[in-house]
Amino acid sequence: ARLRINANRRARIAGNGGVLSRGIREKLFVAQKGLCACCGLPLGEKYHLDHIYPISKGGKNTDDNVQLLRKVCNLQKKDKDPVEFMRSRKATRA
Repeated sequence: ARLRINANRRARIAGNGGVLSRGIREKLFVAQKGLCACCGLPLGEKYHLDHIYPISKGGKNTDDNVQLLRKVCNLQKKDKDPVEFMRSRKATRA
C-alpha cells in the first residue's frame, strides 16, 4: 500500500493525474506470473512498481501505465521510456 500511496503522491505533484487502484501490485504479480516485465526473471520479494512511461516525462499514474520490475531492472531503467530503456539494454549486451 505504501508504494501505491507514494506513486499517487508523486503523480499529484507532477500534475499528471491518475490514481492506482487498490491491490494493483497483487493483480500485476498474478498477470505477470511473478516475473519481471523487463528481464523475465522471478521478481523475488524486493520488486518495484514501475511507471512504464515515467511520470517525470508526462506518464500517467494509472493502472495501465505500471508494471512490476526486479529492483535491479528498475534502478537501471530510471526515468527512461520503455523503448529507450530496452535499446540501452541491448547496446550493453552487444
